[in-house]
Amino acid sequence: MLIQAVTAVLVVVGCVVVGKYLGRKLFKTKKEISGVKRAAQKWSVALREGGLKRIPNMLDDFVVGDVDDLFQGFKDFATMLKDGNEVVTKELEGAFDRSFTAKLRTPEGRAMVKVRLEMAETVATEVAKASAPLVVAAALAVL
Repeated sequence: MLIQAVTAVLVVVGCVVVGKYLGRKLFKTKKEISGVKRAAQKWSVALREGGLKRIPNMLDDFVVGDVDDLFQGFKDFATMLKDGNEVVTKELEGAFDRSFTAKLRTPEGRAMVKVRLEMAETVATEVAKASAPLVVAAALAVL
C-alpha cells in the first residue's frame, strides 16, 4: 500500500515536471512565432506603402493563419513569373505608379520628384554634349 502511494506521488510529480517543461517550450515557441508574425505584418505595411500588392497580401495571409490563401498566393506568384516578362513588367509598373502617386501627395515627395527630374535633365544634357562628337565621328567614318 505504501509503495503504491509513493509510486502515485512520483507519477504525479513526474507529470507536473514534464507538463511544466512542455508548457514552457510551447509558450516560448508561441512567443517566437508571434514575433515573426509581427515582423511580417510590419513588412506587409512597408511593402504596401512601397506600391506592391501581391507579396503584402501573402504576408497578411501568413499573419492571420490563412494557409489556403497563402498557398494560392504562392501559386499565383509562381504563375506570374512563369508567364514571362510582360506580366512581371506590368506588376512592377503598377507598383511604380502607386508609389509615385503616393510621393506626389506630400510636399516632401513632390520636392524629391523635382530634384530627381533636375538630375535627369542634367544627365541628359551631359550625354547629349558627350555624344555629339561621337555622332559626327561616326558619320565621318561612314563617309
